[in-house]
Amino acid sequence: MPGYEFWTNGKQTGQLMINLIWVVWIMNQLLMLVVLLNFLIAIISQSYEESMSKELINRYKLRAGMNSECRLVLKTFNMLADRGFFILSANDQIGRDKNTWQGFIQTLKTFIRI
Repeated sequence: MPGYEFWTNGKQTGQLMINLIWVVWIMNQLLMLVVLLNFLIAIISQSYEESMSKELINRYKLRAGMNSECRLVLKTFNMLADRGFFILSANDQIGRDKNTWQGFIQTLKTFIRI
């Protein structure tokens, strides 16, 4: 608790100033709480929105990885028969805009109809 010996001289003004100090301090704490909670909510909602926008991209990346691993295992055990299929793969180049994947995946979805 802050020391306020200067204001405890028994006058009415002293008690008023002590109460004013406490009111200002409580208002400051409430204002900072509201500002910081709004900041926290904004960060969490931005992170959630970003992760939801990348959900489809990550789903296709995981599926492609599982297909590659399955093909590798089948090839290792000589169980890979020659079938009429092909594997389409794409590498994300460093420095490219991440939003270009959205158009690529939308095009694939229209042709594949998943």
